[in-house]
This record gives sequence, C-alpha cells and structure tokens, in this order.
Amino acid sequence: MNDIFVGWQNTYVSISCNIPFNLDQYIKPYYQLYRQPLGIVTKFLKIVVAHEEHIEWSEKNSTLTFYITMLNEKAYSAILVLLNLLIKHDLQEKQIYILHASSVIANGCLILLFGSGGSGKTIAALNLALNHHCKFVSNGSTAILYEVKRMHLIRSVFSCLRSLESYQQTNGSFPRSQKSNFISSN
Repeated sequence: MNDIFVGWQNTYVSISCNIPFNLDQYIKPYYQLYRQPLGIVTKFLKIVVAHEEHIEWSEKNSTLTFYITMLNEKAYSAILVLLNLLIKHDLQEKQIYILHASSVIANGCLILLFGSGGSGKTIAALNLALNHHCKFVSNGSTAILYEVKRMHLIRSVFSCLRSLESYQQTNGSFPRSQKSNFISSN
C-alpha cells in the first residue's frame, strides 16, 4: 500500500491505495500533504482498485474504503470529496464547524456574512474592512469552535489577501476578470 497523510489544523487523514497514486496536483491549497503523519491520525481513506465501484464505512476503525475500477480524473475528484467529508466529520466530532460565510471582526465581535455563492459576501466584507475599520477574516469559509453559549473563531479556511489588494488597487471595484467570481449575474 502507498500511504500519504493530509492535514488541516489538528486533523489528519491517512490515504492509502493498492496501486501507486499521486494526489499532489489535486490537493487544495488549504490542506497540507505529508509523507509521514505529524499528529494523531483519526480518519482513514482506503482506495482499492477492484472490479466494481462502491464505498464502505467502518465506524469501528474510522475507515472509509472506496472501491474504484480505475484511478482516473473522475476517481481523483471523488477522492477529494471523500477526503473533505472525512475531515469535516473529524472536525465536527471536535465541535468545530466550517461555515460558508465571509467574516470580519468589529469591536472584538466576529460578524459572519452568509449568502449563496455570488451574492456579494466578499465585497461586503472587503467594504467593511476598508471603509468601516473592521478586520478582514475570510472570504469563503470560516471555522468556528462551538462551546455552550460561545463560539470561537478557529481560522479562516481561505485567504483573500490577493483579492483585498486588487480591491484596494482599483479604488473599491474588482477588475472585470474577478467580478464574475464575486458578483451574481442577477
């Protein structure tokens, strides 16, 4: 078996496959890829090339086994979806939740801006940061630790520093090439 380890924060997933594979080009930039685990591995994704495709979950050993007929682009896409599910499952067991929201901090309070993709969350967060003395936190996802009657910001999942710089350089408007990423067509 070929093993690699994917981490985010203090969550590590072991990925093994019965044939050589390379996830390097597919791993999202907010995950870290390791050849050796840096912490306790709590979830396992086992990829098995077999005669038919199916998935099995073993609660006992926290292992998701993904049976595929061949390792191709479609399989790599499915592996990333399963990896995201395992990481979110582990985080939720730790009372950490990833929210689809842009966020800023104003007067020591975290403000979450929810909305569907393209609804203007990022532009609203940038406007608050640039014009209303708020601290920009994230433009896509925010990780929150939930405790009884309190929530704590863990970290921004995505960084928007390049977008913030573009926004400032264009005097408060995105270049045309970036507008489609942030503004809905409605």
